[in-house]
Amino acid sequence: MACGIIEDGCDHHFQIMQHTNFPSYAYNKYKTSPFFLISLEAWRRGLEISFSRDIKNFTVSSQENSRIFCKSMVLDPELGFRTHEICETKDEAKQYLAEAGVPVARGRRFRPEIGDEVIFGYANELGYPVVLKPTNGFKGKGVFSNIPDAATLRKLLVTVRRDMNYPDVMLEERIEGNDYRVFVIGDRVEGALKRVPAHVTGNGRDPVRKLIKSKNAGRMKNPHLELKLIKVDQDLLENIRSTGKSLGSVLKQGETLFLRVRGNVTTGGDSEDVTERLPKNVGETAIRAVKAIPGLNHAGVDVLYDEAKPDSTGVVIEINSMAEFGGHLYPVIGEPRDISSALIDHYFPESISSRDKNRTVFYDLDRLKKTLDSDPETAVTLSPPPDGKWIRREITLSGRVQNVGFRAWAKKQARELGLSGYVENLPDGRVRIVAAGGQEPVQTFEYGCKTGPDKASVEQVAAAMYEGPVIMGFRIIRKKSVFKTKTAHLVHAVRWRLAKLKKRFF
Repeated sequence: MACGIIEDGCDHHFQIMQHTNFPSYAYNKYKTSPFFLISLEAWRRGLEISFSRDIKNFTVSSQENSRIFCKSMVLDPELGFRTHEICETKDEAKQYLAEAGVPVARGRRFRPEIGDEVIFGYANELGYPVVLKPTNGFKGKGVFSNIPDAATLRKLLVTVRRDMNYPDVMLEERIEGNDYRVFVIGDRVEGALKRVPAHVTGNGRDPVRKLIKSKNAGRMKNPHLELKLIKVDQDLLENIRSTGKSLGSVLKQGETLFLRVRGNVTTGGDSEDVTERLPKNVGETAIRAVKAIPGLNHAGVDVLYDEAKPDSTGVVIEINSMAEFGGHLYPVIGEPRDISSALIDHYFPESISSRDKNRTVFYDLDRLKKTLDSDPETAVTLSPPPDGKWIRREITLSGRVQNVGFRAWAKKQARELGLSGYVENLPDGRVRIVAAGGQEPVQTFEYGCKTGPDKASVEQVAAAMYEGPVIMGFRIIRKKSVFKTKTAHLVHAVRWRLAKLKKRFF
């Protein structure tokens, strides 16, 4: 696969799309999840949002129409999840694509009852190198894209079918070309990423192992990449070994080592926005691919395109009906693409005039999740966003304001006045408050802060206009315990591992 190299660096994205940034207390694992970004965009425009069962299933309604979402997918009224089932089962999706004349890779599906020897025979027919992947896999899990010979295929079949518990697999020819993720909505390409496989660049002194660690440190600064780190697994080790190097090898200054063959961002790949430079024929192929699947109106389409053959239309290797689009919002290089706004524009054109409203206001995701988790049968309709102009004030208080109940008092007063915002203790002994709401309630609250609760002694009040993000409702920010955070992560990891073992053996 031909690959370009993307320079490392993520920090500039935080200045480009500031309305997607969250204050520290709003950081959560869902911040670039499609369900959150789509529902947030619709809610900000004043559309009605109702959640059922869990936070990834919701309905968006206006006076003119209503749509049911599951993650990033809109369910067809007649087909429901059938559309997703087609896309998820890769060989069935290929059949629809091929029938519509969309270019796909040659290959076959091998169900669990078919032995490995049959797969070896078909690999000889295709010719090496070949691609092995689960029929129902996702996010690049279990995909091996550059299998050079029968011995390697034999080893990887054990890995995928037995160790990873994907007995139903596909074997395909390997297609040369650059890896593109094209996000199609209707008849338009709304975003296109060129994906480059995970790689490191040498500095003449650090081993590959340390270069990977440094690259991961940079990825953790990007909201979309912070949990999509380069993991040292069998696929990565095989690729490094094939180049004659190891984790302990020291690369020359400027020397690049590709750690994987495929450019999946979830396995450590980088992304460059190429929406304006996407070849027209590749975009047309992606649009035709979406139209080929019954009930599908938008999707993320993975296309391999050989830039050395400009007349090529590209080859579709996968179509994702519930595609993530955080990579379009936070590319490693290039202009962010606001896919969630484009989706709401497409399905609710009557709301376009409200597109720029409430750009720094957020609904309370944590409270919503707790409500749904406590009773899965509950349906929750979000309260509407602010109607009219909000006044936002940042108030900083000094004196005897900590350990006197000031935060609890501020929360009670703010909620009685119908204000949103938060209160927190600062390390230097001061208290900081952000209050947002109607002009009169905010002024009443600010005046009350000059005295505060009975035990407080306010010596100085500094107040100014606040332009940052605000979550609906008023809350107390408490300093997180490092020990509790690490313990929670450990418990989560243990539970995840136990669930995997249970699925495998029971």
